[in-house]
Amino acid sequence: MREKLTLIILMAVAFLMTTSYTMLIPFLPLYLQQECNTAEEDLAFWSGLCFSITFLISALASPLWGKLSDRFGRKPMIIRSSILLCISYFSGGLVHSPEGLFCMRIFMGISTGLWTSCLVLVSATINKSRLGLAMGMMQSANIIGEITGPLIGGIMASTIGMRNSFFLGSFFLFIVVIAAIFIIKEPPQKKTPKQKKKVISTRVLIKTPGLLSLMLCIMFTNLVMLQIQPVMPLYVQQLMNNEGNYVLFAGVVMSVGGIAGAIFSPIWGKCGQRYGFLKIIVLSFVFVGLIMSLQGLVSSLVIFIIMQFIWSIGFFAISPCTNSLLVKISPKQAHGSAFGLYNSFKMLGGGIGPLLSTLIVNFGQYSLVYIIGGMILFSVGGYLKLFAPPQLRQ
Repeated sequence: MREKLTLIILMAVAFLMTTSYTMLIPFLPLYLQQECNTAEEDLAFWSGLCFSITFLISALASPLWGKLSDRFGRKPMIIRSSILLCISYFSGGLVHSPEGLFCMRIFMGISTGLWTSCLVLVSATINKSRLGLAMGMMQSANIIGEITGPLIGGIMASTIGMRNSFFLGSFFLFIVVIAAIFIIKEPPQKKTPKQKKKVISTRVLIKTPGLLSLMLCIMFTNLVMLQIQPVMPLYVQQLMNNEGNYVLFAGVVMSVGGIAGAIFSPIWGKCGQRYGFLKIIVLSFVFVGLIMSLQGLVSSLVIFIIMQFIWSIGFFAISPCTNSLLVKISPKQAHGSAFGLYNSFKMLGGGIGPLLSTLIVNFGQYSLVYIIGGMILFSVGGYLKLFAPPQLRQ
């Protein structure tokens, strides 16, 4: 019962965290334009800067928070991150200039670590025989938040204004703070005083056999995900020949993918537990790589949406299985540092993805972004199949 209650609470935390983020961040360009009095000619510059800076700061800060998690515990890191995020969202509702929003996004990058702290706490609480399923359920809660957030954000923006949306996001994070302080329990750890002080350095940790390969997997996964996001609405518009409500259908494409991920993430986690996490990861990379490349060749929106659903079924197998494998191969006393490093590589991929997408579009069509993204994923799967370290195969 304790395991189930902890998992349910952490899933609720993940849902509120992701909902708060996705109800606000997609509307940042509009917020800059309408509420921060940004000049039209400077809008693209400030939008790109405000998006990118959080990824950069988060990539630099994540290893530190992970190391502190190992030293002081997971629950304090959840409280720390949720309080800082609550403050950052509230301050976002107070700014009136692009410079102010930029500073808020820097602070948000420093606040990083809530998601990874939740995953570390799951790994410390849930029985290892059910770890894959638990990671899949956490991923499902995260995805449901991604689906719900833009819907709430759109309703809020059109009714009470985008500025109040930041205050609502801050309120959601305040609920997380209360839950973290009074409800979430950290499992007791039996350690001697000498062991308690021992913290593995990042340099030593990254030499753990198989860990670097797993980090690169995570980086390329997020790179491709963030590579296609900026061009997807434009590609949908192109498939519709610039006719009809392409914004609506772009939302349908995102929702279809999210629904598939929410349904199948726990199933993939359970399959990884039974048949081997690396097998599922390799299968996923190869499968989604092929499907994504084919998405760049279609000329029908209906076929594209069907393929997006199929692609999402495979793609959302990667995260719960890599999370579970990360727990298995990293030292027990360094799970926080390992997940901090994981988040750092993930943010690095998230920062590179949009830049690569811009570069590809400048030299080709939107479809080329999908073809190259598919080739990257397929290549990662092939590399893991042929050259994965023995530690990942066990």
